[in-house]
Amino acid sequence: MKIYVKNMFSQRAISLLKEELDRRNMRYKSIEVGEINFKDEISLKEIYNLDLALYQCNLSLIFNNTKIVTDIRNVILDMVSQCVGPETNIAAQLTGKLGYNYAYLNMYFTLETGLSIEKYYNEKSVEKMSYSNPQHQY
Repeated sequence: MKIYVKNMFSQRAISLLKEELDRRNMRYKSIEVGEINFKDEISLKEIYNLDLALYQCNLSLIFNNTKIVTDIRNVILDMVSQCVGPETNIAAQLTGKLGYNYAYLNMYFTLETGLSIEKYYNEKSVEKMSYSNPQHQY
C-alpha cells in the first residue's frame, strides 16, 4: 500500500516520519520524499491516527483509499437493496458498520468520488426506483 505525504521535502521530515512509523510499529518497505510504501495493508484507523500525529509536524497524508470507499459503497448498496428509507440515519449506519467517524468517512469518500455519501445514497436510491418501477422512467 502506498500513501503520499504532503510537505515532506527534507531529510528531517523523513526522519520524523520514520520515528512515528516505528513508534506505531507500522512496517514499511520504503520511504522517499513525498511517499511511504507499506509492507502490509493498514487500517483506516491506523492511517487516521498517523495523520493526526503527523499534523503536529506540519505533515499530512494524501492517498486514494479505495478499500474504505469500496466498503462505504457496499454498505450503501446494501441499504438501498434492503429498501432502507431516507428516514434512516445514513451516518449512524456507516459508523456502526465501519467503526469510523462519519465526517472522516465522508471526507475520504468525497475526495475519492467527488460525491458526498448522502448524494451517492440518493443517486443509488433513484437508480433502484427507476429499475424497479420501469413505468416511472422518463
